[in-house]
Amino acid sequence: MKNIEIHNPIVLKDKVLLSINIVEGKKIYENGVEINFECPNCKSNNSFIINNDSGELLDNLFLKKKLITKDEIIKKHVAKESPKIYRYLGELMIFQNLSVLYSFLKCNNCEDNFIVVFSFGESQPSRDVCYISGLWKIEEIGR
Repeated sequence: MKNIEIHNPIVLKDKVLLSINIVEGKKIYENGVEINFECPNCKSNNSFIINNDSGELLDNLFLKKKLITKDEIIKKHVAKESPKIYRYLGELMIFQNLSVLYSFLKCNNCEDNFIVVFSFGESQPSRDVCYISGLWKIEEIGR
């Protein structure tokens, strides 16, 4: 599975079932977290690694790039609005004390596009966590 760039507005389609949604431990900073899933279109196995260098701030999708609306993100339960105390992390959150990040991915076999939304970091002293909100198949509008 490879990371890709998306430049056109997107629509979130089906959410893909993942075997894990949360990983904790000191090793995640050293090794990252490998996520495996089956592509719903071609049924091929895909995997990707989330690490400290993965992703961009989810707020950029609707504030700067304007690829999706904040309302759709909230309506599809991708993330929720941040309480005022956590606004310094971004307008949206999925896990307390951590920013919400995203990456666009492409299936190795059929080349369907996906978005993975996650938080990664130290949520409390000595508590490293990778929390995955989900993986959604996406469709570009106007492509």
